Amino acid sequence: MHDTTAWNGYADWTLELAGLNRGSSKDATMWEPICLRILTAKGAPAMGADCDAFFKQAASIGREGGFIVPPMERQFHYTLSAPKEAVEIIAYRRLDRRAVFTGDHGAKGADTGLRFEVLATGAVIRDDTLPTLEKVNARDPFLPPKLVFGIIDDGIGVLHGRSRRNATASRIEKVLWLAAHPGSASVQTLAELNDELSRPIQRSEQDAYKELADAAYAPRTRHSLGRAQTHGAHMLDLAIGASDSSDPLSRVPILGVQVAPESFDDTSGTRLNFDILIGLRWMILETALLAGRGTPVDLVVNISLGYTAGPKNGRSFIEQAIARLIELAEMALHVNVYVLVPYGNAYADNVIARTNIRGGEAETFNLRVQPDDRTPSFLEMRLTDQSPEQDPGLIEVTIAAPRGGMQQSVFTLPAGQYADLNDDAGRLVGRLYHIPARTLFAGQVEPAYLMLALAPTVTSRSDADLTCPSGQWQITLRNCAEQAMDLTAQVQRDDDPSGRNTGARQARLEGEETRVWDALGRDFEGVDEGANRVTRRGTNSALSTIAHSRVHSVGGALVRRDPAVPAHMTVEAAEYYGAEGADWSGDAPDLSAISEVERGAPGVTAAGLTSAGNARLSGSSTACATAARDLVNRLLTEPPLPDMPHPAADSRLGGRTILDTPAIRRRP
Repeated sequence: MHDTTAWNGYADWTLELAGLNRGSSKDATMWEPICLRILTAKGAPAMGADCDAFFKQAASIGREGGFIVPPMERQFHYTLSAPKEAVEIIAYRRLDRRAVFTGDHGAKGADTGLRFEVLATGAVIRDDTLPTLEKVNARDPFLPPKLVFGIIDDGIGVLHGRSRRNATASRIEKVLWLAAHPGSASVQTLAELNDELSRPIQRSEQDAYKELADAAYAPRTRHSLGRAQTHGAHMLDLAIGASDSSDPLSRVPILGVQVAPESFDDTSGTRLNFDILIGLRWMILETALLAGRGTPVDLVVNISLGYTAGPKNGRSFIEQAIARLIELAEMALHVNVYVLVPYGNAYADNVIARTNIRGGEAETFNLRVQPDDRTPSFLEMRLTDQSPEQDPGLIEVTIAAPRGGMQQSVFTLPAGQYADLNDDAGRLVGRLYHIPARTLFAGQVEPAYLMLALAPTVTSRSDADLTCPSGQWQITLRNCAEQAMDLTAQVQRDDDPSGRNTGARQARLEGEETRVWDALGRDFEGVDEGANRVTRRGTNSALSTIAHSRVHSVGGALVRRDPAVPAHMTVEAAEYYGAEGADWSGDAPDLSAISEVERGAPGVTAAGLTSAGNARLSGSSTACATAARDLVNRLLTEPPLPDMPHPAADSRLGGRTILDTPAIRRRP
């Protein structure tokens, strides 16, 4: 067993797989994002002007010293700070200086002069892709907007005709490119976009996107801007695309955040949380300055991204951070932030199990890890009663590898410790973490949980890279307490995102209850919900339970028209993927929207990356973007999209279903 201060097990295991944080020269080229709370010399949360000394000291350390506070974060503090509010910012510490910049006097006795508490850490970033995040400078609009639309996604169609005011004028005010290399500007302005649109017509949009990508990303970066269809272009069109100036949406300014390609590729969410948080903070600043500080303005943000495993009770770090940002933006800047997130697509993936273990007894879960998986697999084990006094440390974990590849390992882990899993040859194949509970914002506690991290099952790099056996892993959980424990096992998302080939293959839970007849698919891949083990309930996204009234989770729906009577429609959940809520995971989405129009061909058709192309994508991401369009219409007091209310909130469809949107292209 090992003590760890890297309480983010996902990020820690990523470091291990990359051979980092071992004192090698590679550590000096990698930076770790951290969300921190500034403290006074006495250890109390710093407020207002108490933070001046911190920012001054951080500036004196800078990149050379291994600790960076981006100018945007300093601006964010002085723009949004309230006299009696603690101050949380995002900073970066170089990996080889991690033990020095801990927030106290330094593990090696070096007093850095910086007092802070680390709230969250993220996956490390290469030095050549570290975001600069310069101070926000908004232009003076001719008419300050009453509403701004924001999108955080990959492959946003910044040059698409449906995001323009006219042929040579864009509606996109600014785009923040995360992971842009130091030789390029990380923020693209309206003037620069208009200049792109005004260049000679002989240059195609594909050529323009190639030039943008070459300028933004380091060589050999895998990105989506060379493809005919991208996730972000499709979502932007569904949410805010307009054909001409007669559409009220054509007058809504747009802010875009292009997430780092690595963040989009990694569907476990290891890298995504900080991209979302940085993007949302940037959008709030931009919106406030665009409208005029203190002028009430609405900001609708579509985040059609997500992952599966998590507490799903509004108390994860990213959920609390988003809810807190919404409150701060309204209180300090009169920016009313609305966020839309998809409910998830994991309904039939067999990634959730739930069981009740009586005191002294044990239950075994079978985790099928796929062959040829080039990405790590993760399994979270959480008590459904996630109150602070509940202790996963009272669970004894026994792990058996497929085909007897290692001796059974038995662990009872205290909070904040991890244990390595080694095969019979002594090679590291995985790690079991006990992630401790942490008090984050306003006394809210992020619950403790156990997490199993496994290496990829194959690698193409070198024999020294970590791999683990594919096949059925057996995880036995014994309840060492006297009272019964109700708990869930959640396999983290691990698949290829839209339009990518990352080599990811989704691990899944299996057992006798996962081999029953499925009348819909006409196969034996159904789930017996009465078996109290593997279940399709609770498959909603880990981002779908943010505890704020202006955050809306959106499920996917199959909406079919009757050819004989087009006005008549049938509505049901998107059968193979539309996630289902549970009593421990938020019960149901807030609403749903059309994401399928027929059973034969999946998805809905909307914009491709270029103005001449179309693309067909499915999933609750598309439903989320359609719901964003409906919300924008409502805030502009325009007619809302047609919908159908449900008498009781459906566990997959929510309280109502949006039936159609003009952004969907239909066959004649």
